Formats: sequence, structure tokens, C-alpha cells
Amino acid sequence: MKTLKTIITFLIIYFSFFISANAQIVYTDIYDDTCSTYTSFPCSYNLDLNNDGTPDFAINLNIVIHSCPCGFATIGLSQITLCADSGNKVTLNIGLPSALNVGTIVDFSSVSSVIGCPFISAYTTTHCQQGWCAPGGHQGNWGGYPYVDHYLGLMINTGSANYFGWARLGVYGANAFTIKDYAYNSIPNQYILAGDTGTLSTGIIRHTFTQSHIKISPNPFSNSTTISFSLPQSQNVSLKIFDVNGRLIKTLADNTLKQGQHQVVWNVNDVQPGIYYLQIQTPDFVKTEKLIVTK
Repeated sequence: MKTLKTIITFLIIYFSFFISANAQIVYTDIYDDTCSTYTSFPCSYNLDLNNDGTPDFAINLNIVIHSCPCGFATIGLSQITLCADSGNKVTLNIGLPSALNVGTIVDFSSVSSVIGCPFISAYTTTHCQQGWCAPGGHQGNWGGYPYVDHYLGLMINTGSANYFGWARLGVYGANAFTIKDYAYNSIPNQYILAGDTGTLSTGIIRHTFTQSHIKISPNPFSNSTTISFSLPQSQNVSLKIFDVNGRLIKTLADNTLKQGQHQVVWNVNDVQPGIYYLQIQTPDFVKTEKLIVTK
């Protein structure tokens, strides 16, 4: 596969969701690398998330020979897998790499160690289709026709620190994949949002609405919490609650508010205990805050 790539580094000042800090999203744009059973296989892409010269993950396309029930002796089944270097982790769903949507949070609570090289998308059995042997038994959270881009949630361990990142893939059934681009947060132990190139919603801070204008109390909480903030001018404000998988749980506000002090209460009688994320967004500010619900 091609190895030519262009590394574009965006140094973006934003507030961490644990502490206020300068964070750097290191974004790598690839000249789309495709691995396909229609061209050459087996093949693989060695993903060096932090561009230090050592591959952190390997995305592989292999063909596994399987017996056929339709008179043919065997058939080749295509399988796309993800292997992680020792200590590195991946966002998983039922033990297989998750197909994340843009904006999904990748952090300690969302990644897990992998066993072996789990399927991204794979055919594992065969069946008869109009007298012909056809692949079946699809496994994986990816795949489908046509290509649909999703994101791998990734964490690399360098021995002294952990870094969170993402890689964007297009997966075509289990017959082909294209890696489009990837990025990581170069501040150790700080989260990243899937698809964030430094301009998404981890927050490019300008000068109208800042972290100092926001207060959340209590947190942790069991019944309700109050989000207090002040607006330096009239503007649209969006307050949304997401779970750890990036699913929208509640929209607390999404309308124009006047200049001055505001308070919004989130009652959690109908939600399970756990970690949630409040996304606060105005036309020139985005911030994500971690919320802990206890019962």
C-alpha cells in the first residue's frame, strides 16, 4: 500500500475537560490508502498514530479459506481485522472495534485492551445462494454498502504516558477498507473527539464566552445539577447531554439567550448512574464538561 502522507499539525489552544490547559491536536491527512480484495491481498496498513516511526496499530485484510455447502470445495472469506501493539487500546462494542460517529468522546472510560486481532468487518460462514456459494455470517460493527465513513477510537501507551486519538475509515462490506486520516491529542491523558482536527468541538476559544463564565454545581450529583453561565452578549446557546458512547441523552437548551446571567437545571430521575458529558456551544465557543451521576 502507499505510504505517502502529509502531516498537518494544528496547534489549537483549548480548555481540557479535566484542567485548563493548552492542547495540541496533531492531525495527519493521508492520500486515501485503500486495501481491497479486488486489487491485491492480503494487505495491511500500519498506523503510526503519533508519527514517531513505530506502528501502533495494524489494519489487515485477509482471506480465510472455508468449506462450501454447494458442491464447491472451498471459498475464500474476506476478513478485516485490527491489531494493537502491546499496551495500546481501542474503543470496543461487544469485544469488536466500534464504528464511532463524529464527535464521539474517546477517553479512558471508552477504550479497552484487545484480545488478538478482532474483526472490524468479516465474513465467517458460507451459504447457498441460487446454487452458488456465497459468504455469510457477518461479524463486526463496520461494513455495509456503499462505503460509510466511521471512526476508530484509539489510545496509545508510550510507557510514560497515554494519548487518545482516532482514525477515519471507509469499509466496504468485508472486501475493502480505505483509511482517510487520523489525529491524536498530544497532551497526555486528555480526551479527543472522533473527527476532531483541531477545529471540531473540543473548543477553539475566542473572546466572547469563556470557561470562567461557566459553573456546574453540584458535580457529582444524584438528583439534579445546575449549570450557571453568563453571556457577554445576546447569542445562541446549545446545552446538550451525551453518554459515554456519544449518544444524545438530553437537549437542555438550543435557542438565543440574552446577555447576562443564566441557570439551567438538569434533573436526572430518568437516567442511570454513570458518566455523562455536557457540551456547551455558542457561535464562537465549544466546551465539553464531564458530569458524574450517582444514585
